[in-house]
Amino acid sequence: MTRAAAIFGLGMCACYMQSQTTLGAQTTQIDSVQWNVSSADTGHVSSVAEIADDVVVFGDKGALIFAGGALATTDVTVTAWQPVATSIPAADGTGTWLVAVSADGRLHRLRGRVAMEDVSDRYGLAQSKITGVASAGGAWAVFSTDTGLAISDGVTVSLLDGALTGLVAGSHRAAGITAQGRVRVIDLKSRTGSDYAADHPVAVAFDAAGSLWVETAHKLYAESRGALDPVYEDSSTLHGLAFGGGRLWFAAGTDLGFATKDAVMRGAANVPADATLFASATGDVWAVSQGALSRYGVPVSGDESTWRKSVLPVYARVCSQCHGPGGTSGIDLSTYGSWAARRQDIYSRVFVQKTMPQNQALTADDGAAIKAWTQATP
Repeated sequence: MTRAAAIFGLGMCACYMQSQTTLGAQTTQIDSVQWNVSSADTGHVSSVAEIADDVVVFGDKGALIFAGGALATTDVTVTAWQPVATSIPAADGTGTWLVAVSADGRLHRLRGRVAMEDVSDRYGLAQSKITGVASAGGAWAVFSTDTGLAISDGVTVSLLDGALTGLVAGSHRAAGITAQGRVRVIDLKSRTGSDYAADHPVAVAFDAAGSLWVETAHKLYAESRGALDPVYEDSSTLHGLAFGGGRLWFAAGTDLGFATKDAVMRGAANVPADATLFASATGDVWAVSQGALSRYGVPVSGDESTWRKSVLPVYARVCSQCHGPGGTSGIDLSTYGSWAARRQDIYSRVFVQKTMPQNQALTADDGAAIKAWTQATP
């Protein structure tokens, strides 16, 4: 991959949304989501990211790789991380890399689902201090550094002057906040951009349609016809903004809320005022505050809810070593979908053939939980 210099200019922003009107929030229930069912010690957490069914937690205990809520692998090579982690197109063009940025500004990717590897030089950034990273769609990835931006199109890396904080990207555009407190949006293909004046922007995000959202202390704005239209106003202080799984999450005081194309929802969550939000492709949201990691989501009902509460903890304790992704059994049971697809087979193997679990016995409570769920009608 080679580096190609580019000149940054100011142009017109594309229009992605029709005009919006200010919306009041509807009340919804926000639940804490159990994700660390093995109760592994995660230490002081800086960031979190997901790829497929794996969750990787970055903090002072290194990079902790979880599968199905159980800690599968730990890499302690790096124990100081920035609050920056996400998935981007692989530099070699083969799939997707889960990446995080260490405290010294190096880019690391998850290799083989067991270890982190420094890949800064793969993007010509070995001499730069990276401060942010985002996927921009297709083969595109964007990096913020202490001096400007680096844009990778999968073949070359172009450099633009002008540092941005809170870097986000989507639909071949990138955005962030300038040192002067303006929102800058860049078209990655033309390497041109424009600035939006906003009243002390706190964060920015792109939604699934590639539309820009801007958060200030008390308002959410959405991009419309080259301008920012107010969409939502809150008397509580807004903090944190993250898009994933069709939901644009934000925090309002100690509550959490999310915006969709049709409505703004808000519910009690007891989120600390300093929480950093990380979106999940599942539609949930992660919150990191003073090193503590929590996960929140809209309540799941029915069969999956029962599985999460009663079966998932048994999986983490008893089954995950053999039935995790890449486990020795060759059968991945780390998700609700994989259990649901094999419901009757699991019942037969555990209670009729009695060939599972191997080399250990289920407790009465664990056996009862699996039996009740496998025999229930979804």
